[in-house]
Parts: sequence; structure tokens; C-alpha cells
Amino acid sequence: MKFLRILAVLIVSLAGLHAGVIAPPVRPQHLSRIVHYNGPAGSESFCAKNYIYRHGVPANPSTLGCGYEGQEAEIRWQVIRTSAEGDVYLFDIDIPVAAGQPAVQPQEVVFRGKPVVVYQDRERTIVIEPLKTKDSADS
Repeated sequence: MKFLRILAVLIVSLAGLHAGVIAPPVRPQHLSRIVHYNGPAGSESFCAKNYIYRHGVPANPSTLGCGYEGQEAEIRWQVIRTSAEGDVYLFDIDIPVAAGQPAVQPQEVVFRGKPVVVYQDRERTIVIEPLKTKDSADS
């Protein structure tokens, strides 16, 4: 299952190839941060990563690892396109799953500058939300 998720992300990444040239990264319309709450959204226990662009490219890796021991999640994301509807992100989330439970499938999420719950279970809530800092400006 993990192989299939990785393959799906790879295929989407390679979809930007055209005539042997790698397409430039897609610059989102909205500045954002990805938040992994341990428990419900708004919990005081969380990890977050700002998704900041500098000179037209992501300024930091698009990955975040977080969670209580034994329940750690690894979140990977990228902006795959923008549209009049908003920025379209592809999320791939690895979490420990119990036997018989389906793995989390890669999913597209449209971000319009307002918080969106990307994934939620008993242990965590993963949200993409607007970034509201002066540090987020392009340099």
C-alpha cells in the first residue's frame, strides 16, 4: 500500500514533465501553513510548518512529521495547480494503521485561504490554514 501511495505522488510529480523539461513549481495564490494537531483541531499540542515561497520556489521542504509515540504521522504535500477555485494541493499522509484498516490514500485538497481539514481520526487532525505573518512575504 505504501508503495502505491509513493507511486501516485511520483506520477503526479512527473506529470509536470513536458518534452523532457521539468515544469517549474506551482506558486500558490494563498500563503498557508500545515498543522498536525494531536487530537481535535485547536488542541494545544500540535506541530506546524509554514509553506513559504521565496523567489518563486518553496523555501522549505514540504514534509512534516508529528504525533505521539507510536502514532507518528508523516505528511507530504505539494501545490499541483491553481485555479479560480483556489490552490489545489496533493497530500500524502503516512500513519500507523491497525490490521484490516485501509491506508490513507493520497488526496487533492482545494485551499481558498480559509482553514480546511485534510484528515481527521481519533489521534489527530491535519489542517491547511492561512499563514498570517510578516515573514511570509516574498523576498
